[in-house]
Amino acid sequence: MAPGGAMVEQRSDAREHLQNASLSTKWDRLNLVYFLGYAFWGYYTLPYQLMRTDIEWNELGDGVLQADYGTNLPVHSRIQRFWFDTRTGLLRRNDYTPVAATPTARVANVVFEHGVSNGIPYTSKRRVKTSLQQYGWVLPFPDFITIDVERWRMR
Repeated sequence: MAPGGAMVEQRSDAREHLQNASLSTKWDRLNLVYFLGYAFWGYYTLPYQLMRTDIEWNELGDGVLQADYGTNLPVHSRIQRFWFDTRTGLLRRNDYTPVAATPTARVANVVFEHGVSNGIPYTSKRRVKTSLQQYGWVLPFPDFITIDVERWRMR
């Protein structure tokens, strides 16, 4: 939307458009905005999002949860696995298959640091890394995506 409220660009089938791309497809602005919108929703509403009735999850072990997001939510992949620190309850790792980028990739979104704003912890340093097999060891490099949040505040 433009400052006056006029529609600048739109895509009614954003997810379908992105999922039909290949690794060699150049993303446009709408692809990027769609991807960042659903990715950051997922990153920064956790663990609250797991309270939704349309997300099924179960505990696989101490501090390890697996969630099934179904087919109606825009997320990296339907099945995702989360590792939480059993002492602090904070997220340490989130594994998924980024179907919007490539349906064969296995990645681990690893949290290296947490910050605190007004007493609320948030993930402040994340690295998306490749895993040779789903839920396996992560390769030390390359970092496919780096997310560093210097400041976070709630209004």
